[in-house]
Amino acid sequence: MTILLVGVSVAVALLVGRFLYPLMFQDREDFWDCVRFSLTPNLVSMFRGQYLEDVVKSLKLGAFASASGLAGYLTYFGLSSLIR
Repeated sequence: MTILLVGVSVAVALLVGRFLYPLMFQDREDFWDCVRFSLTPNLVSMFRGQYLEDVVKSLKLGAFASASGLAGYLTYFGLSSLIR
């Protein structure tokens, strides 16, 4: 039963991510820019003069990942409480 709950939760998280993707990112390049800035240390971005852009794009990617993950998390615990 747990495998089914995990599968449904992952599916919901992916669907939420699919729904939010066009709302948060203009195109694939914007998404990969967010990933690149998230992996770049803030100190490096500061010396390049891109600190504010780094913070905003990292926040955007974090919000996207958090919303998708939270949807899956809430689905798992919501369904598990209904089954018990």
